[in-house]
Amino acid sequence: MLKLNKSVVFLYAIFFLEICFYTFGKNWLPSTVNSLFNTFLSCLLLFLAFQLFKKQNNTPQIETPIGKHKKVYYLFFSLAALFTIVFFNSFFNSTPIDIVVSDIIPTTQNVYVSRFINHEFVYTPIDKGTYSWTPNYFPMHWLPFVGAELTHTDYRMLALLVLLLSFLYYTVKTINTSSHQFPIFLKISLPFFILFSFYIDDKVIIGHTIETLISAYYLFFAVALIYGNTLSKAIGLSSILMSRYSIVLWTPFYIYSSFIKNKKQTIILSALCVLFALVLFIIPYISKYPGLLTDSFGAFIPVYIQEWKGQAWQQPGDNPYQLFNGLGFASYYYLYWPGTLVDKIESFVKLQTIINLLLPLLSVWFFVKNKSKLKPEQIQLITLKIGIIGFYAFIVVPYHYLFMVSLFISIPIVISFDLISHREA
Repeated sequence: MLKLNKSVVFLYAIFFLEICFYTFGKNWLPSTVNSLFNTFLSCLLLFLAFQLFKKQNNTPQIETPIGKHKKVYYLFFSLAALFTIVFFNSFFNSTPIDIVVSDIIPTTQNVYVSRFINHEFVYTPIDKGTYSWTPNYFPMHWLPFVGAELTHTDYRMLALLVLLLSFLYYTVKTINTSSHQFPIFLKISLPFFILFSFYIDDKVIIGHTIETLISAYYLFFAVALIYGNTLSKAIGLSSILMSRYSIVLWTPFYIYSSFIKNKKQTIILSALCVLFALVLFIIPYISKYPGLLTDSFGAFIPVYIQEWKGQAWQQPGDNPYQLFNGLGFASYYYLYWPGTLVDKIESFVKLQTIINLLLPLLSVWFFVKNKSKLKPEQIQLITLKIGIIGFYAFIVVPYHYLFMVSLFISIPIVISFDLISHREA
């Protein structure tokens, strides 16, 4: 006999609320309240998942073959992907890239990609007259767009296609590991729902940024954590580390917890990641510019100051738009921390650093305390989500598009549990 799992239904409900209050519902509450509420929802989701993982590991699992239905599921995904491509292609064609709205794509094209194609050193500092700016995008943040430039493909479309590839990887794993028919359609729909939720809330995210590329890396890796082999995990982790530094401090914990489970596979994974870093970043760039990382981080400070002052289109005295968009905790520092604007920023950066140093220690503590209750990959997935929540909650400028990553990581957590369970009649 089949029965609906009420606790899993509740988990899905929390997940949909999480999506809502990070996207189209983030303005339903005052911005400072919403930034607390959506963070609370993310933490509640993790707590529920933790409890369900413990229950799942103590309950015999009954598998139901679904092979004969696979074609239907792949057709459903194909139609959803085709609709997404057609829809956003039309949107991109009607939305020209505007550097006034965002300089992400113009900078990627005119600095990183242009220099690479012209055989120039990509990370040569740029002289702005009153200050010098060192390019700070890691290679996997811009390297894929070399292909877009050479084939005259819209950067946004290329990023979307990579995201759809991660959707496909997720779909394949979902179809091959799910036990019941109807929930699979729901599971396949989840990443598309997140993507269109961001579009509904703020078209600028899709029309003027390339965060879909970074989200693709995180979704691929999060799925690989549970269902992937060593190679897929190495590709996912390397892509993230070579695109953004948000999980750099979490990575040693990941290697440590993986090593305990399987030493040989962890050594292979680590070697692949090191090789990836050497080929893409260390040998061609850091070896020629040893101060690249420290100098490039300094480029963020002028951006922080400008964003904390507010947008040019805002009225004098208005709260800075990027800080009061219902995401992150920077708004609290802006309102309540004493001192000048620079004092507030410097203090918040220190707090951010402390939080990011403590989160890996929290991961180790969580692993030691629960390694007998949860599988290593379950702990890794939960702590990955915790790290991302903490990193972006305390980010100095909480750009809306950055939070896309956190929602995509929730997907493999939520789909780990069946909405329908077998019960003896």
